[in-house]
Amino acid sequence: MFVYTVFPFWVLAFGLKRNYDIWLLFTCLLFTFSTTAYASMLLFLGFWVLYKRNFQIFFYACGLMVIICAVLQMDKFQHLLDSVYDFTFGNKLGGQSSSSESRGKDFVNHISFWANLNGWSQALGIGFGYVRSGDYFSTLMLNNGIIGFLVFSWFVLRNMFLSIPIKLVSIGYKLGLVMVFLILMTTVPEFAYPSFWIYLALGFVLERLDVPRKTSDKQTTVHPSKSATLVIADNEKVAVSTV
Repeated sequence: MFVYTVFPFWVLAFGLKRNYDIWLLFTCLLFTFSTTAYASMLLFLGFWVLYKRNFQIFFYACGLMVIICAVLQMDKFQHLLDSVYDFTFGNKLGGQSSSSESRGKDFVNHISFWANLNGWSQALGIGFGYVRSGDYFSTLMLNNGIIGFLVFSWFVLRNMFLSIPIKLVSIGYKLGLVMVFLILMTTVPEFAYPSFWIYLALGFVLERLDVPRKTSDKQTTVHPSKSATLVIADNEKVAVSTV
């Protein structure tokens, strides 16, 4: 639930270039020891590195891996890392943890139940609030059917078409929207969390940002003391001529 709440705002912080928020939220997510957090972070950071073409980060990653491998040769740290890995990945991916076992069992049961319903019930569901899985996809499919799933998905993902004027902010917001939608559908059944609705509403706030428009009209500013003319085009100083 913490990852579901925090993660989209961490992604948006990249678009807003808020370095303090990026590192603060990164630290918080890192210490959740959540499989969802680590998988989502790797997916997003992989995209961000490719988009920004900051390939030198791979060299830093390789150096970090060398250091980690060296530390793992020590028995004390190896035992600790094995415990963390089993808790975070091994037991969950192997279906041995209670959370993954419960989530997988609910998903199979609800989708199987939905598959055996008549056509109308598959389309419209059996009624809102009847079942609750560990994921919102099977919860929504059984409660509200295919139509309910499509309507809810459209309601959330329509924000992908918002015209946010700053490109980097737009990319950060929309990536965060896609990621929180995936987290909701796969690991969290709570659609009513305030953070989710705040993030949806935030898109309309960002769309109305008052950003200075570039103009092709040249403006001239005369500095009286130096008798110089600054020629400004597209909000950038492009030439200086002495009068």
